[in-house]
Amino acid sequence: MQIRFLMLSKANLARLVVIYLYMFLTVLTISVPALAGKEPSWVNPLDRYSMTCKERVLHELGWTIVDDATISSPQLSHDPYCFAAAQPNGWLPHNVLKLPPAFWDEILGKVQSPKPGSPVMSANTALDIALRSDGSQCMFQQKFNRDIRGTIDWLSSWYNVLYQFPVWTNKDVWLGDVKYWHQVGCVTKGGNGGSDTCYAPEQAHLTQAIENLEKQPVAVDCSVGVDLAEYIALARVFGPQLAAAFGDFPFRERANSPVLNARFYVGHDAYESPSALMGKYSVETFNGPHEEVTFDWSGRARAALGPQAFIGAMGDIKSAYGPKFIDDANNKAENFIIDDVNHEALAALMTAGGVQGFDRSLSEIWRLAEKLRDEVGPAGLESLVELVKFGEILPTDGLPLPIRVIAAMNRNVTVVKETYFNLAPLLNNPFLRSTKVYVHPLGVEPISYHILRLALINPRTPFLIRFNYDTIHGEIFNRWLKVKLDRCK
Repeated sequence: MQIRFLMLSKANLARLVVIYLYMFLTVLTISVPALAGKEPSWVNPLDRYSMTCKERVLHELGWTIVDDATISSPQLSHDPYCFAAAQPNGWLPHNVLKLPPAFWDEILGKVQSPKPGSPVMSANTALDIALRSDGSQCMFQQKFNRDIRGTIDWLSSWYNVLYQFPVWTNKDVWLGDVKYWHQVGCVTKGGNGGSDTCYAPEQAHLTQAIENLEKQPVAVDCSVGVDLAEYIALARVFGPQLAAAFGDFPFRERANSPVLNARFYVGHDAYESPSALMGKYSVETFNGPHEEVTFDWSGRARAALGPQAFIGAMGDIKSAYGPKFIDDANNKAENFIIDDVNHEALAALMTAGGVQGFDRSLSEIWRLAEKLRDEVGPAGLESLVELVKFGEILPTDGLPLPIRVIAAMNRNVTVVKETYFNLAPLLNNPFLRSTKVYVHPLGVEPISYHILRLALINPRTPFLIRFNYDTIHGEIFNRWLKVKLDRCK
């Protein structure tokens, strides 16, 4: 087997080591012809770009491209650790694309590529499939995960006083004197109970607008808080190319409501907004069982990929009975970003058939929490909330000390034990216990903590968990490819 690279740099020389590591690792090998026929469906088809540019972007994503005279058709090897929660010590990405020598002649321009529609696989098509594969999406996800976690750490730090909950403003969002943002008429009717105040950035200063969010006081509710966290992360991922990636949509006129041309939008009702993450012009590209595009409401598509695919996923914890049953308006729902999850948690999610499969157990947690409150009082239930906060497995061989003391004082230990021993296994479910989410301004805590906390604050309603359709695997990834390929031309 002969190995060739188009660019001989230090980075490419380092990839030689990766190739030899690849020989000793188990990888999932996919024959490219089996993937043929999946044409790009996004706004800038890959066939607009040269094969040399595609090869360079694949290298930037961490691919090794190998010249292999022993094969007659291309093969992709996806790194099995890429979507894992914790890679082996010293792990380096090693997605590998093997190409027969004739394909390299196409890339180098020595021979003409087969015409589109030809039954013969071309080098151009092989590169396209590699760029759109799970391996490429995973390497981009790794870049995004580092930046979203960095943003979450910054927002959760004790010294960060810039992001406040807007109770005192009577608004859903208040940006104050943040530069490069201007107040606009909201693109949707209604709101979250506050004033209908929304903001859009100046398109010519998009990068500076989002960077300034980290430097000036901002008051937002939890739903806008997670939007801004993802915006900051995207600004870090795209850097100076942020405006180039999200500035290509023209102004759209609608009767009765202005529609912003900005791809970043701060306000409520994000699904009807031009939000780059979840707005009405966004594109999600998870493939369903029959190749259709799905929005992965259940979380099973991400779970099938692995824990790293879940980092940055957005969702909310909301009342099952509606707003009329909410007692604390400042805690009517908790919008979240997933900060950490493990294989055990995702296995529990898959066993439940997706996040909707937890509806019944969440209702039972609410019923048992109310029963336990009656038996040990609000202070007893609050002590259990604090135990769950640290993500520990609740004891099932005895009562936690605070609850045991209160039960002994009330002389109802037997009754309390029965309620607690029914409640603890539900809260110990690996998905609820081990999935840690960022909620503004509460920081990063397990989902089980939020469920029990809300049962304490709003005792008249159970709560449900739902995922949003976010666009890291669709709109965002496609636009990152577009920027990289555009710069290469």
